[in-house]
Amino acid sequence: MPIYNVGKQEGYLSEAIHSILAQTHTNWELICINDHSLDNTADILAKYAKKDDRIKVVLNKHGKGISGALNTGIELATGQFMARHDADDISLPERLEKQLQYLQTHKDAVAVGSQLIIIDAESVEKSIKYSPTDPKVLKQMLFRYMPMPHPALMVRAEVFKKIRYNETYPTSEDVVMYFDLAKFGDFGNTSEPLYKYRITDKSNSFGKIRKSVYYTIKGRWEGSRKTGLKPDFTSLFYTLTQAVLLLFPGKLIHWLYLKLRMQKSADAVEPVAKFFELVRYGIVGVLTVFLDWASYSVLQTTFGVNYLLADIINIPVFLSFNYYAHKLFTFRNTLPTKKALPKYLLLTVFNQAEALAILAVSVNLLHLDPVAGKALQIVVMPILNFFILKLFVFKNN
Repeated sequence: MPIYNVGKQEGYLSEAIHSILAQTHTNWELICINDHSLDNTADILAKYAKKDDRIKVVLNKHGKGISGALNTGIELATGQFMARHDADDISLPERLEKQLQYLQTHKDAVAVGSQLIIIDAESVEKSIKYSPTDPKVLKQMLFRYMPMPHPALMVRAEVFKKIRYNETYPTSEDVVMYFDLAKFGDFGNTSEPLYKYRITDKSNSFGKIRKSVYYTIKGRWEGSRKTGLKPDFTSLFYTLTQAVLLLFPGKLIHWLYLKLRMQKSADAVEPVAKFFELVRYGIVGVLTVFLDWASYSVLQTTFGVNYLLADIINIPVFLSFNYYAHKLFTFRNTLPTKKALPKYLLLTVFNQAEALAILAVSVNLLHLDPVAGKALQIVVMPILNFFILKLFVFKNN
C-alpha cells in the first residue's frame, strides 16, 4: 500500500486498513510504504502497526513517487502472492480469499483483478466499472485500456519480483508493468466486484488527466517495443482517439471517462467497445457514401442510367461492401459477437431504401438537382442512422 499525505483526508487511510483487517483470508502481511508524507500519516500507521503485527510500516526518507514506493513494497514482500491496494480505497471482505482461489485454480494466470465499485469522497457507491473476464480478450486490451484494475490487482510474487515499475513515470505507472506481466502468463478478472475504488477531485488519475493520457500512450509504445507485442488496427484506432483527447480540457476528458467506462449493470455491453464500434460503423458509412457517389456518377455519366435506377443497382454492391467491411473492420477483434452482423446487413438494406426516399423527395418534391439530392443524403443519413443504431443495433446487444 503506497501512501502519501492521506492521513487527514476524512479517514480514508483508516478505512483502507480496516478493510484489510476485515478480510476472510487472514494469512497476510500489509506493507505500508509511507512515501515521505508531511501530514499525520505516520501517526496513523504507527497506531495500527502497534495493534497488529501483520502490519509493517516502511518510511521512504525521500519521496520516490508511487512507482518507487511500489517497488519498495515488492522488494520487501515475503508471501507467494502480492496484492495492490490504494490508501484511500476499500477492499471487500472476500477480496483476498476469492482472488487467491482464482490464481490457485487458474494455473496459467499470472495475475487477477476484479470488477470495481466506484465510490465518491463520502464513500457513497456511484456505479460499477466492469472489465472483461476472458483471458484472450484481456490480452487484446493492453493497447486500449487497463485489462485488470490496477489497485485491485493480485500477482504471483515470483513473477512480480522479476519486473519493476518504471520510476520515471509520475502516473500511469501500471501500463508498462502490464506489458511485462504479459510475458509470463494469462490475465484474469473475477466476475464480481471485490474492491471499492474512490474517485474524487484529488484522485491521482484525474488530478492531471492530460498527463495520465500522455503517459498511458507512452507506456504502450514502450511496452510494445520491449515485449514485441503489436496492436491490431482496432487498438491503433483506440490509441489515436485517446491521443486526440490531449487537445481537450481535463474536466471534459474526466466526464467522458465516467460516461463511457462506468456502468450500473453487468449485463451492459462494454461501453468503450460499444462507443468505438459505433465510430467504426460511422467510418464504414462514410466509405459507403463515397462508393455510392462514385458508382452513381459512373452509372449516370457513362451509361446514362436514371438516378433512381442507379440507386437500385447499387443495392447488391453495397450489401457486399458492407458485409466484408464490417466483417474485417467493425467486428475484427472486438468484444461484441458476430450475431449483430445480420442487423448491420438489414440496416444496409434500410439505408438504401432511405437513400432512395431522400433522393426521390429531393428531386420530385423539392425540385433539387440529383447531385444536390445526393449531398442531402450525406447530411441526413448519418443523423438518422445514429438513432437507428442506438435504438435497433445496440439495443440489448
